[in-house]
Amino acid sequence: MSEQTAIRPPTTVGDETTAQAPVDEGALEALARTLDEGEPAQQLAAFTTLHRQALVTIVRRLREDPSGKELLFELVDDPHVHMMLAVHGIVRADPTTRARQILEAAKPVLTEQKCSAELLTIDEGVIRLRFDGPSGCDSPTGRLKPELEAALLAGIPAVRSVVYVDPPRAPVLLGGIGLRPDATPSAPADPGPGWVRTFPVERITPGSLEAVSLRRDAEQAALSGSPGSESTEAIIVNAAGRFTAYVNSCAHQGLPLDEAEVDAARGTITCPWHGLCFDAVEGECLTLPGARLQPLDLQVLDGHIWVKVA
Repeated sequence: MSEQTAIRPPTTVGDETTAQAPVDEGALEALARTLDEGEPAQQLAAFTTLHRQALVTIVRRLREDPSGKELLFELVDDPHVHMMLAVHGIVRADPTTRARQILEAAKPVLTEQKCSAELLTIDEGVIRLRFDGPSGCDSPTGRLKPELEAALLAGIPAVRSVVYVDPPRAPVLLGGIGLRPDATPSAPADPGPGWVRTFPVERITPGSLEAVSLRRDAEQAALSGSPGSESTEAIIVNAAGRFTAYVNSCAHQGLPLDEAEVDAARGTITCPWHGLCFDAVEGECLTLPGARLQPLDLQVLDGHIWVKVA
C-alpha cells in the first residue's frame, strides 16, 4: 500500500515523561517574551506550551512521592482534572476509547478499499475485531489487516495482540427457510438418512431458542452404519428469522444452554452459566478466543425444522 494511504495510529501528544529533562532557561525566557510581546496566536501557543509543561511537572512530582501518587489518582478521577490532562496528552484514553479512535482514523482508508473493521471486545490485552472486505490473493484485505494491527499495537501499549473475526455469513440451509406460512416448499418431505424432524417453524419465535432431544429410529441408525437409538441433545436457535442448530453444550464447560439468552438484534447467544457470548449464526465465541459451539445441519421441509444427527 502506498505511503499516502497507510494506516497509522492518530498522533498523540507525548506523556508526562517527556518533561523529565532539565529546564531550559533560554527556552523559558523566550516563552516569557512571547507572552509579553508576541502576536495573539503566538501568545496562545506559548501559553499552551507553558501550561502543559507546568502540568507535566506537577504530575511527575506527585507520581514520584508515595503519598502524592495516591493523591494524583484521586485527582485524575475528577472529570475536570481528567479532561484537562487529556487535552494536553498527559493521560491516555482507556484502551477501548483509543481503539475506537484508531479505527475511526483508519476508516477513510478502509472505505476506499471497500473494507470495514468493527471493534468487538478488548480483554486481557487482546483486541477482537470483525473485519469485512474483498477476498482473494490480490485483494486489499491481506494488506490492510497487518497495517491495522500494527497501528493498534503501536497506539495502545496495553494491547498484546489483535484477533480478527470473520463477518457472520448466512448458514447454508436447505429447503424453505423464511418461507411464508402459505408457501409450499418444493423439496421432498423426507430429506434422507440421518435427518430428524422436530417442530413447526412458527413454534420458535425470533430471538429465542428451544432445546430438543434428537433420536434416530432403528431404520435410520442401521442406514448410518451405527445401529442404536441414542439421542443427541441440541438447541435450535431463531436469531431474527435465521435458524441454526447446535449441540446443547457450552464450549466453556459443557453445560447445557436451555436457558441461554438470544439477542436477535445483535445475533448472539449468551450462556446462562458464565456469560460467554456466541455468534448465533457461526457459533464462534466472541468472549473466549478459539471456543465454538458444535453446529448441526438444519433445513426446513413442509414447514418443519429438520436437524441432521450423526
